Order: sequence, then C-alpha cells, then structure tokens
Amino acid sequence: MASHSEHFQTLQYLLDDGVSRQLATQPPAIGKATGEWLPTLRNELFPDEQELLAAALGYHTRMTQAEVRSPVEVRVVHGNLEQVTHPVVVGHYAGDSILSAEALLDKRLQGRLGELHRMGLYPGELGTSHVFLNPGQKPGAR
Repeated sequence: MASHSEHFQTLQYLLDDGVSRQLATQPPAIGKATGEWLPTLRNELFPDEQELLAAALGYHTRMTQAEVRSPVEVRVVHGNLEQVTHPVVVGHYAGDSILSAEALLDKRLQGRLGELHRMGLYPGELGTSHVFLNPGQKPGAR
C-alpha cells in the first residue's frame, strides 16, 4: 500500500486512528454459500512411477499390516560407552570432525573411524552409514 498514492489517505487514517475509513470492514465472501471454502482433498487416483514399476515386476509397493515390522525398541541411557556390550549407534554430520562420543568410540575401535574419515569414506552424507564390528570387545555387539 505504501507504494501506491491512492492508498496514502487510508494509511494516514490507520496511523492516526487505528481504523481505516476507506477499506471494507467485512471480509470478502469466499466459496460456497455454506461457508466452506477449502477444497475437498481427494486420494490420488493414478499410480506413481514406483507403483507402475512394481506392478510390471509383479509386486506391490504398499505394505500390508502383516508385512509391517514391529517397531524397534530404543533406549537412551546416560553412561560410559567403554562398558557397553550392545551395538552403539552414533550420528555424524557431513564435514564434521570426529569428536566427543565418536572420538571415544574411535579410540576403542583402534582408530578405525578416524582411518575412514581421513580417507574421505566416513559416513555423514544423508543416506550413508557404516557398521564397525567389534566382536568380544566393549563397546560392540556380541
């Protein structure tokens, strides 16, 4: 409005009185007479590329209830990583150094995390991961 001279008087009223004398005070009528103005959402009727490919290869993309895996149980515990006997999961941002918990894990895994990091092979990009096995040791899977 401030860029159009035809609205200057209205802006002056708003600044002086907090009320506009030239703009409509009622919102414009939108939609049907029933007051509904949001569109009705419909399910997509056409298959996407993955569904077409699945149909061509004889399988389906949507999992049935019987195919859905049970949820994984995750617990967050404050403790010492050097005493853990179960598998440990750590996250890492692309480009970050190996610090804190990762540095401790690197030490306990004889520098294997740092070695991959120096070679530019350490996971960090979205969708990347690496499994470091440490059988019979702490931390690590049994």
